[in-house]
Amino acid sequence: MSDDKSGLDYRISGMAMSDITSALVANFMGGVRRNRMPAAGFLWGPPGIGKTFATYGAARQIGRLTNQEVVIFDVPTSCLEPSDVAGVPFPVSLDGEEQFCRYLGSEWAWFSSVEYEQWMQKQDPSFVAPAGILLFDDLVAAHFQTQAAFFKGVHEGKWGSCTQRKNVMVVGAGNRVSDNAGANDMPTALANRFRHYYAAPTTKDWLLWAGGFREVGETGVIGEPRIHSLVQAYIRRAEDKLSDFDDDVAMRAEKAFASPRSWENVSELIYEGESIDTGEGEANDSRFAKSCMGIIGRGAAMNFLAFIRGSATLVPAEDIIADPLGAPMPPRSELDALHATVTSLETHVKQNLETWEKGMQYGLRPDIVSDLGFLLCQSITRVVMSEFNADERMEAMNSPVFEKMLTKFEDLLDLIEG
Repeated sequence: MSDDKSGLDYRISGMAMSDITSALVANFMGGVRRNRMPAAGFLWGPPGIGKTFATYGAARQIGRLTNQEVVIFDVPTSCLEPSDVAGVPFPVSLDGEEQFCRYLGSEWAWFSSVEYEQWMQKQDPSFVAPAGILLFDDLVAAHFQTQAAFFKGVHEGKWGSCTQRKNVMVVGAGNRVSDNAGANDMPTALANRFRHYYAAPTTKDWLLWAGGFREVGETGVIGEPRIHSLVQAYIRRAEDKLSDFDDDVAMRAEKAFASPRSWENVSELIYEGESIDTGEGEANDSRFAKSCMGIIGRGAAMNFLAFIRGSATLVPAEDIIADPLGAPMPPRSELDALHATVTSLETHVKQNLETWEKGMQYGLRPDIVSDLGFLLCQSITRVVMSEFNADERMEAMNSPVFEKMLTKFEDLLDLIEG
């Protein structure tokens, strides 16, 4: 199914990655309730926006809901031959004569099958095969004949001579034909067997993940942020720069473009210890600048480098924690420095939980831009509600700074009541 024919505007109809994760979880749990195979889902979207990550997130959430292990069978579909899907024929002999053939399935088909569970139960009657997701990534990059081999598997759960278990869900993912990412048209007979989800990256979801939250849409945090604070601050400042994929650009000589995946690459570049030398003026001839251009494209890199230069006057988080009411506040005219300061402080508080109150005091100052103050207090509230035990949460909620925060930002009550 080519989106060229569908007329869909993915910027409008696209679902946030957290919504797609929730939809996949609902698919699986619906199958569990009705004692049948979950509905197969297919994720469409431009390269690098997190389609595979959304599927892995669904597996983790299913595992928590069902209190069991959920295994991902990640199949490199673009490399498959039709026989890898439908099975390799081999002869079966009866009374010494070859009578018919069976189709020998691939490893992923065997471990996700009823036959595997039955075979294991012969050795251990109490064995229960784990739940799983068959992830066919880049399915539309496969040859038409290989896609045709999926007809019976996606619809009936038959992969060669293997029968898919009811606690295994099929998920496909791929780029749109218009993305010039090696995708082919999906046969209508195969398309009709999937529930289709049109993915779109959202900065809200991405920033939660980038900041170290365990799952998009949840309040739990881990110590280390996944993305460097400078990159987080820039995306918060320029939300439309998270993904700037343009198929016309992709067809030209420059192959680099901004996406959630490539911004993670830029973050790794910074963490690797590369000197953040942005170059002088428009030349941007430093090694760091050229590396950025080779990851996110020249246009996005130029904007990001300008942001770094503009945020050079950020206030160190340690200075803020030492004196939250007296520490400098970047001027309102220096938005780059403000965003970088707030994001750096968020990261510091997540890694030093005892500093939450002083971080919130900075976010409540009257001289901070109100939107940034709200975002800072929201992030710190998530930390308090998820990382503190019941007694610590109660102590925090009864503190003067917390009461002041609730008076100023009533919207944050949802985080507490949720």
